Amino acid sequence: KSDGRVNPILISFNGHGLTSFKPRAGETQTQSILRLIAVQLVDYTSEQAQNLIVDRNALDLHLGDGVVLLLDELNNVGPLDNEAAALLREMFLDRAGRFLVFTSHFPVSVEGEVSMASDFLGNQHKNARPRFRGVLTVNMSIASTLSELRSMSTACEALTEEGAAWLGYIPSLVYCTQTFSEMSPSDRFQHMSIPVEHDKKQEILHRFLEELLGGQRDQVVGQYYGAFASIGANSRVSYPLCYVTEIFTQLRIEKAVSVILDILGKLKYHLTSKQSGLAWECTVEVAIILRMLEAKWFGSPGPFHLVPDGTNPELAFRTLPDECHTLTDAKNRMDRIIAEYKTPTLIYVTSAYAKFPQVEGFVIYTSGLEGSEAKIVGFQMKSADRKPCKSMNETLVNGGAVLIRGNSLAKKPRAPKIGWTYMTSTQIRGLLGNSLLLAMPREWLQDP
Repeated sequence: KSDGRVNPILISFNGHGLTSFKPRAGETQTQSILRLIAVQLVDYTSEQAQNLIVDRNALDLHLGDGVVLLLDELNNVGPLDNEAAALLREMFLDRAGRFLVFTSHFPVSVEGEVSMASDFLGNQHKNARPRFRGVLTVNMSIASTLSELRSMSTACEALTEEGAAWLGYIPSLVYCTQTFSEMSPSDRFQHMSIPVEHDKKQEILHRFLEELLGGQRDQVVGQYYGAFASIGANSRVSYPLCYVTEIFTQLRIEKAVSVILDILGKLKYHLTSKQSGLAWECTVEVAIILRMLEAKWFGSPGPFHLVPDGTNPELAFRTLPDECHTLTDAKNRMDRIIAEYKTPTLIYVTSAYAKFPQVEGFVIYTSGLEGSEAKIVGFQMKSADRKPCKSMNETLVNGGAVLIRGNSLAKKPRAPKIGWTYMTSTQIRGLLGNSLLLAMPREWLQDP
C-alpha cells in the first residue's frame, strides 16, 4: 500500500539478478525459498547469498505482519513438494496480514475459489481440512488486434500481421523487439534456455510437437521451455514462431526439423511483405511437415488424411529438378521416386522450377508394397481470396489437389474446379494446430 503498511518481497525464478533462483547442490525447495526471502532483508554479496542457511522460525518472527510475497515465474521451480507447499501456505496464505502473489507460464485451474486441502498447485494432503478462499487469475497479455500493437510506439506502426504472429501477438515481446535492439528473441532464448541433454532430445522433441499442435500443457517440456510459452484464455499453450525456431534449432535431430528450420528462415525474411503471400505459404508448409512428423511418431493420419491409422510411416523430402515444367513431367519423376521406397513412407515433394503450374508441392503416401498404388495430393496456398483457374488432372494427381487459402472467399464460391478441394476455415485451423493459428489472417470470414 502507498502508506507503507505492506512490504513487498520479490523472488524471481527466471534466472536473472542477485535474488534470482539458482538452486544449491542438495538444497530442497523449502531451503531455496527461505534463502531467497532472506537475501531481500540484508545486504549480501552474490557468493554469500548462494551459501546462506536460513532458520524458518527466526525468519518468520523477523518478517512480522504486512508482507506480500511476490513469486515471479514459479513454473521454473517445477511442481512444489509437500514441504515447500506447506511453507508457502502456512507462512503466507494462512497468516493474517500476509499475502501471496505469483506468476507462472503454466495454467492453474481455479473456478472462483480453490480448496486449500490440497498442496499449493495440487497434491492432496491426507489429513488436511478443506479451506476455501477466493482466487483471482490474470491470463498473459495477448493483443486481439494488430491496431493495438501498432499504437504502442512509432517503432511498431508498420508492423504486419505476419510480424505480429511471429512474435505471438504478445505486446511486451513486440514492443521490446520493435523498439529496442539489445535483446532479440534469439538473444533472450540463448540467455534463458536450459540445455537439453542429447539422450533426452528425442523425447522432448516428441512432447514438444504434441504441445505445439494440440496446446495441452506438457510438464516435462515446460521445465525446459515454459518461459517462452504463452497461455491463452482457453488455458492452451502456444509458442510464438520466433521461439519455435529457437527450440527446433536446439532439438535439431531429425531431417524434418532441418527442413522446417529452412522454411522458418524464409518466413522470417518475408515478415514485412504481406502482399507477396510468401509468409502464408511458409506457414502452411511448416504445418504440413509437422503433421507428417505426427504421423510418423504417433500413428496419426497425417496431412490430408493420407496415412492409414497406426502406420507410423518414414518421412522423405525430395525436390523435382528444374527441367520438370509440367504435371506430366512431375508425375513421371514422382513415379521413379516412389519406386525407391519399399516400406510405408510419406514423401514431401517440391519443385526447383519457379513457375511450376497449379500447385506449390505434393505429399505422397506409399505403402511400399509391390503392386500397390501410391496416393498423391497436390497443394496450393493463396494468401488472398483467389481460387484455382484450372481443373486438376486426377489421372496425374490421383488424390486431387487442395487449396489452402490465407483468406476467406469474398462470396460463396461456385462448385470447386474438378479435382480440387477448397479447405474451410475449420479445416485449415485443424491443419495448423494451436501454435500456428496466430499466423492465420484475422479477417477470415465465416465459411461460405
